[in-house]
Amino acid sequence: MNPRRVHDLMRAHFASAGSAGLDWHNLVDEHGLLMDDRVKSVLLEHFVDQGVVEVLVEVHRKVGGLLPVDELIPYLQEQVGRGSIRVANREFTIFGELAVNGVGRSWRKPQ
Repeated sequence: MNPRRVHDLMRAHFASAGSAGLDWHNLVDEHGLLMDDRVKSVLLEHFVDQGVVEVLVEVHRKVGGLLPVDELIPYLQEQVGRGSIRVANREFTIFGELAVNGVGRSWRKPQ
């Protein structure tokens, strides 16, 4: 899936509703490096719990794609700080965000 298609899907389906009460968590250390354990517990928690195999990732409209969940952390390590990264499952029921400043959160769509 090309980055432009991912961007179009994210614009159409990425839900911010249900995320208002969530806390942001620091996912980057003082050297600007992604902390793997924090990413797993904060950003990937809902994806792993639901058995998601692939996720859509958008860094910005020209960078993104469909990735296996096990390749997400290395991809985020390369892209952290280059944009507000949005992550979603293909059904757009589970969401995650990693902001430019290194904080992140994830949530499930309200039923």
